[in-house]
Amino acid sequence: MRKTLVLCFVMLGACTPAATTTTPVVDTSVIVPPTTVAASTTIPDNSSTTSLAQPTPGDGPEAAVPTGDVFLKTDLERFRSSTDILLSRDEAGIDVIISSSVEAAYVRSPESIEATITSGERVAHVIGIDNTFWIDDGTGWQETPAAAQLLSLTSVTALTPETLAPILDQLTNVGVEDVNGRPAVHYQGGTADIQTWLGGSPELDQFSTLDVGSIDVWIDDAGFVTKAAYVFGGTRLNSSATEYYRAAFELLDFDAEFEILPPL
Repeated sequence: MRKTLVLCFVMLGACTPAATTTTPVVDTSVIVPPTTVAASTTIPDNSSTTSLAQPTPGDGPEAAVPTGDVFLKTDLERFRSSTDILLSRDEAGIDVIISSSVEAAYVRSPESIEATITSGERVAHVIGIDNTFWIDDGTGWQETPAAAQLLSLTSVTALTPETLAPILDQLTNVGVEDVNGRPAVHYQGGTADIQTWLGGSPELDQFSTLDVGSIDVWIDDAGFVTKAAYVFGGTRLNSSATEYYRAAFELLDFDAEFEILPPL
């Protein structure tokens, strides 16, 4: 079954129903690599090598169809996520095609999410509390159901150890590291791992050669992918053009003290 990673976003403007709203939305269109859900993968219990506080095993989200419920199978009350995406024509990332970022905060009760979505110089702020949604794309806050579509794209439940199962066993276990105050096992891989992970996807099939590929993921004992970064790119099919895709993601501020409030 095809899944969409938390690290990846579709054209948000296309999510706005024309019949119900005319609110303009930031365009953060990028490549959307899929993953395949496989059997559950056991995370090595190396956490005893660190004195950091231990998360509760099994607390992380399961690999289910993303529902927007970021607290699926977890007892967390609140946390934040940060995502950066860069698509460029050169490996160094200087000749930029798309540059986007999403900073999001989540609260269990009332079920709330707040996100700042940046694409180039364009910025949109989105808030959802229970079933009420607002967006400010630079023209002031507007209440609109369409904002719910944007918020669903920032769900963090899609990237789990299960979605990484096709490659997790073949990645190098670098060891336990501190990720925002939580111990996590760092796994690392290269081009061959990217090809296995994204094999058969339209995104990977657009390349005649894949000359760059790497992936780093950090998974804590609770089952959260607390940090991830990957890159792939090369020469496009039937063309001499090159493209390189980079994505970085992390979770932070687990159960920190913050609130999500309606806009004034």
